[in-house]
Amino acid sequence: MKPGTRGFMINLRIDDLDAFVKQIKKKGVKVLDTVDEGYGKFAWILDPNGVKIELWEQVAEELPS
Repeated sequence: MKPGTRGFMINLRIDDLDAFVKQIKKKGVKVLDTVDEGYGKFAWILDPNGVKIELWEQVAEELPS
């Protein structure tokens, strides 16, 4: 997965990742990758300044330890 050009990443929690990804793709945002880890779904994008943004939706009641 393509890294951002900055030394940090922004992490945003999303209620419905599938719908959000569909919506931002319609607006021309390139989604770098998506993954479903069972406990949560994740997607990554880059902002115009090269900052990586991780979008995630918690799916399981409890996160793994």
